Amino acid sequence: MKNFLKLLVLVVLPAIAHAQATPQIKAGTPYAKVRSILLKEGWKPIGQKQEPYDFTAQDFKERGWIEAKECAGSGRVPCIFTWKNLKGKELEIITTGEEPKFDSFR
Repeated sequence: MKNFLKLLVLVVLPAIAHAQATPQIKAGTPYAKVRSILLKEGWKPIGQKQEPYDFTAQDFKERGWIEAKECAGSGRVPCIFTWKNLKGKELEIITTGEEPKFDSFR
C-alpha cells in the first residue's frame, strides 16, 4: 500500500499539477499545434453558446474548433479561442493570420 501511495505522489500528482499550468508556447506556432498541446496538457475547449457573427470564426468552428470565439475581419485577422483547465481557470488564446498562429494569452 505504501508503494502505491508513493507512486501516486510521484507520478500522478505532478501530472495533474502540470495540466493546470499555462503552457509555454512560442509566438508564431500554428494554432492546430497549440490546440494539440492544450488538449495533451488537460485543457478543454469552451464551446460558444451562440454562433460567431463573423465568417472566419464560423469557418474554424466548422473545422471542429468549437472554442473559436471571434475574429476580426481585416488586418492581421486576430482571433480569440477560449479554453478552461481542470481547476476552472479560463484562458483566451489570441492568434493572427488567416491560417492562425499563436500570438499571446489573455
